[in-house]
Amino acid sequence: MFVRNTTQWQVVLARGLVSSERSVLSLNLEVVLKLGARGVEALASLPRAASDAPDIRHRCTWEGVSVTGAGHALCPARPPYACGVSLRVGELEHRVVVLGPRVWSRALGGTLVATEPARFDALAVDWMAAFGGRHTVPPGLLEGTDLPCPGGEIAHPLNPDGLGWYPQERLAVGQPLPRVEDPAAPVRHWSDTPVPAGIAPCPTLIGLRLADWMSRATRHELPGHPATPFDSGTLAFARRTTLHGQHHAPGPLVLPAVSPGTPVSLVGLVGTPFTVCVPSSPVTVTVRRGRERVSLAGLLRALHVDADRGVVRLSYGHSHVHTTREAPHWVEVSQAKEGSFDHERVLLHH
Repeated sequence: MFVRNTTQWQVVLARGLVSSERSVLSLNLEVVLKLGARGVEALASLPRAASDAPDIRHRCTWEGVSVTGAGHALCPARPPYACGVSLRVGELEHRVVVLGPRVWSRALGGTLVATEPARFDALAVDWMAAFGGRHTVPPGLLEGTDLPCPGGEIAHPLNPDGLGWYPQERLAVGQPLPRVEDPAAPVRHWSDTPVPAGIAPCPTLIGLRLADWMSRATRHELPGHPATPFDSGTLAFARRTTLHGQHHAPGPLVLPAVSPGTPVSLVGLVGTPFTVCVPSSPVTVTVRRGRERVSLAGLLRALHVDADRGVVRLSYGHSHVHTTREAPHWVEVSQAKEGSFDHERVLLHH
């Protein structure tokens, strides 16, 4: 199988097996839109920042769209020292609240209460500021029992590098609360265990995504799935679960699809607000075997907004399933027709 690419875009041909009889290929590419004073510049590549979304061009199978954002929140000029951050995709809005430093303090009567948010400098809205954490337990007896405990490190199962999780009350005294929260599920008591909230990429937090996935499956809320997901075939459900786990967005921001023309807006971070309109894939992909030619539609796989750098990174995949014995000979990549990819019309508001 050969690839003929006549465009400026850096493409990756990913291949894999669906079964012993069927294979899949996907021609994947990435588009970087740089927002500046002169408008929008479309780039074939840009070095990744630490807060960037991962490169997923090597994946041949993919289902859905990961939508993420990154940047810093600024402290309000006056109390309360908290601000909201919103990432909106079409009609879906995902919100978090960023708060100044707080700690658990003993009130009259001995109850632990959270102090008021203090002033803060610009805070990166990442998963280290969200609920979670880890602790080292010394060897001895397991608290409340006479059972021996070897000690060691214990970590929050959904976000081990986070902030504000305390398995015991004594560990919470004088210690910080999470800085990024879900406004619908704020931490009120030291023993509260909300789902960590955020908008940043989290490729290593597979448990966070799968917890959201299983919760929606239990409530029969999975998009594009029968009303009773666990009765629709164990193999099919396991496949969808695996595909969901390989995403890098938090669960609520793994969407079934994002169509060209959908507005995506980020509000509440330095350099925002701005709104972009999702463009179509900038290439046309055709697979050829002998005289047979098949055009492959390009679907958005991921969208990441970096407010600090004024960058929108989009990943597209053009997939094709074929029998193992009838693989295409050529994959031809050409520039999309004029007007189908117009990066100068992407920026709606900045």
